[in-house]
Amino acid sequence: MVYFAFGGNIKNLITAVTFSALLHFIYFSGMFLIGYFQTTSYTPDIDGQWENVTYLQNEVVFGTTGSPLFYLFTLIGVSFAVWVALLLHKRLAGKNN
Repeated sequence: MVYFAFGGNIKNLITAVTFSALLHFIYFSGMFLIGYFQTTSYTPDIDGQWENVTYLQNEVVFGTTGSPLFYLFTLIGVSFAVWVALLLHKRLAGKNN
C-alpha cells in the first residue's frame, strides 16, 4: 500500500477527491436546474414595458464572470479538507480502540 508523508494512503485521497467531485456536481446541477426553472417559468409583460420607456433605457447590468480555474482550486481545496478530515477521523478512531 502506498503511503504519503503525512500518514495517509491512496484510498483516503481517492475518497476525498470523489467526495469533492460529488459536491461540485451537486452544486453545478443545482445551479443549472434553478436557472432552467427560472427561464422556463418567466413570462414577460411586453404590453406594460412598452408604456414605460425609461424602464427599457435604464435596465443595463454590468457583471463579471469567474475564471474556470476558480472551480479547479475549489475542487482541490475541498479534496484537501476532506482528506485531512479523513486522516483526523482515522487517528481519533484509532485512539479510542
